[in-house]
Amino acid sequence: MKIAVVQHQLRFEPAEDASALLAAANKAARAGAEIVFFPEVFSLEGGDNPERERLLTELDGVDGERFVPQLSIADGGFAGVITPDEGIAALGTMALLIGDGCVDMATIRQIAMSFPDVAVMLPRSENELQAEAVLELAIALSDSLAGLVVVAEADGAEPGEPGHGGSAIIAFGKVVAEASGGDEILYADIELPVGPPEPREPLPQMPPILQQRLAHHQGHQLEVDYPADLSGGGGDG
Repeated sequence: MKIAVVQHQLRFEPAEDASALLAAANKAARAGAEIVFFPEVFSLEGGDNPERERLLTELDGVDGERFVPQLSIADGGFAGVITPDEGIAALGTMALLIGDGCVDMATIRQIAMSFPDVAVMLPRSENELQAEAVLELAIALSDSLAGLVVVAEADGAEPGEPGHGGSAIIAFGKVVAEASGGDEILYADIELPVGPPEPREPLPQMPPILQQRLAHHQGHQLEVDYPADLSGGGGDG
C-alpha cells in the first residue's frame, strides 16, 4: 500500500490553507497514494468553519482515503487507540497521539498494552529543537510501540507556537521519508499487514526537551541537570 504524509506550510488564511491542502491531496492521488495523512491546520479548525467544510466536501471527490485531524488547539492533546475509517483500517490497529499526548510517556505505556500496528503523531512542535526530538522519539517508538510511525506536522509557525515541521514516515526503526521544511509530500510503500516490531524493544525514555515542554504546559518546572530552558513555550528565554 502506498501512503502519503502532507507537510503543510501555514498560510494563516483559512481559504489559502484549504486550497493548498486540496492541491496536496490531488497531487498525492495522482502519485498513487491510497491513504494520505494530513497535519493539524488551526485556521481550519471548528465544525462551523466554512473553509474546513469546503475542504472536506471537495476532498470527497479525490481518489484515496484521508486522515484529517479534528482536535481543537484549545485541547492540550490526545493519546489513545482509535477505530479509523474503513479504508485506513487496512493498516491495522492505530494509536493516535496529538499534542501533549505525544510526550506523555505514562499514557504511551498504557497504549502499548494494546499492541498497535501503527502510531500517528501530530506533535505540535513549538520550535525546531522539539521537532528534532520528536523525530528521535518516533524512531524509537517504531521499534517499541508500533511498527509504522507517521509524523504529520505543519510548518512555518512563530517560535513558541505549534507548527514547526518535522514530518516523517518511519518503519521498524528506519526513516523511510522525511520532510526538511515548508510544503512537502512524503511517500512510502508499506507492506501489509504492518504488524508489530519484532523483537519489540522497551519503550524509550522521553527526550528531556519534550519532558520539559509537558511540564511547562502542566504549569510546573521540570528539574533538569542543565541550565537552559528548552521548553520553547513562548517565554522570553
